[in-house]
Amino acid sequence: IMSIVIGNMKSLNMHYDELWFIMRSMDWFVYEKVGNKFKQYDKTRIKQANYRLLMQPNVKVIDELSPSHDLFTWYMIRRQKGEWNINTFINDYVPAFIRGIITNEDAKNRLNELWNLDRQNKTVLLVCTCQEEEMCHRSIIAGILRGVGCNVISAFGNNISRYDIYYKLYREEEKKIK
Repeated sequence: IMSIVIGNMKSLNMHYDELWFIMRSMDWFVYEKVGNKFKQYDKTRIKQANYRLLMQPNVKVIDELSPSHDLFTWYMIRRQKGEWNINTFINDYVPAFIRGIITNEDAKNRLNELWNLDRQNKTVLLVCTCQEEEMCHRSIIAGILRGVGCNVISAFGNNISRYDIYYKLYREEEKKIK
């Protein structure tokens, strides 16, 4: 059975029908972690590598399924203040992210596109840079897709049935907005 797979940079390979970067931008390619600091790579080299990757016909940058600029900024501030944890994610981030998806027709179209790819037995890898899948928007997307019957798995073998609650929250938010 083919699947939609949620992963991160460690699961990056070309063994998928499609590779979706569900992120606002590809700028993360420009930095290299050295100890606990980030230093800039040689931008020319990175841009060439980016360009080669993004020119593959099955690779897409899908910013419609990433957090809004405001939500991402809010998350970065929480992280810097040491306030980023599973409670903050569930109580604050998840509802805001879900509202962002519901009020964005392009995002809903992308979810429909994933549903259709799943129906065609295509494998799609959904990637972002977050290390912790359970505190990342990928887990929310996974829960929503599972709720509409898509076959979704974790690249790391995690039990993702715990993300099913996000579909229920999605439906509840939809009712509030309509």
